[in-house]
Amino acid sequence: MQKYFYLTFLCIIWTLNAAEVDQFTLLHRQLNDSANIINEQANLSLASAIAQQNRMGSCNRKRAARDLYQNLRYYFHNYKKGQLSIFVNSDRSVERRKILKKNSIYQSINILDGLVLGQREADKSPLAFAPEVRLGSITIGTDKFGHFFSRGFAYFNRRVLKGHTMGYVFLVGLMREKFILGGNIFSSGVFSYADLSANFNGMRFWNHILLKRDDVLGEKHNIGPYVACQEGRWIINQMIDLRRYLDWSFHEAVNCSRMATKRGAIKIKKEIKHLGYQCPYDPRKLEKLAKKYGRFSNMILNREGIGKVKSIFSFF
Repeated sequence: MQKYFYLTFLCIIWTLNAAEVDQFTLLHRQLNDSANIINEQANLSLASAIAQQNRMGSCNRKRAARDLYQNLRYYFHNYKKGQLSIFVNSDRSVERRKILKKNSIYQSINILDGLVLGQREADKSPLAFAPEVRLGSITIGTDKFGHFFSRGFAYFNRRVLKGHTMGYVFLVGLMREKFILGGNIFSSGVFSYADLSANFNGMRFWNHILLKRDDVLGEKHNIGPYVACQEGRWIINQMIDLRRYLDWSFHEAVNCSRMATKRGAIKIKKEIKHLGYQCPYDPRKLEKLAKKYGRFSNMILNREGIGKVKSIFSFF
């Protein structure tokens, strides 16, 4: 019975966005910029969702906005359900690179540090390591698309649609990252602040779809609305450019992760030092991010470097 419970628990974790990325080993080796390709696909997805929604009836219907969000989630979701995430992870037009565990900063991690990364077959699992892609000046792990669209919608749903406080939204997000996704030894063992930033900025993206309320960072950060209701039909009001949401908080060599165990943190710091770096590799970028995110910084930025993951309540 214990064995089946253990396997069930692993299956639940591995169906989520638990993949990790090494952004130190090839830090200064540039990938081709895939921003135009990915943005084009994002806007094609937006157009398809709107066309489907218009076939359902007027945008003035009571549930029209919720139906629109539901339709959009077919395209903007995680790596298993979202057509855009699937495109980023599989289409040949998008240049990706993936570092093998034996060549990565995670090479010394074993199952006592993190079960997913520590497994022998980690290199063969898309759930252990995510490849990187480049959008504009920022290189990110493809796992961030799942966080941005899927977890971002969960944040948006709680904050905007249900009206919960940002404190509650962050608390749920932090607990999920620590206890279900990476921040425990039964998953990857990596608590990713970059994932938290992707979640937060994904919430901003979803809010900008219809822009019914100002951006959480303030009115000057408003983008969109991407979609508007005009004469009973949904129309594209503004094109999506995902680069407007990306910054160095998505990059794990700047926004450092923490490890589920102290031993794991020591191993990672040793590998990064061996490469000639520290984390953050450029503290000035982190300070600029802290000014941008202001009172939310503590929830999405790690300004203390690599170490053992902290108590959830230490964030508040």
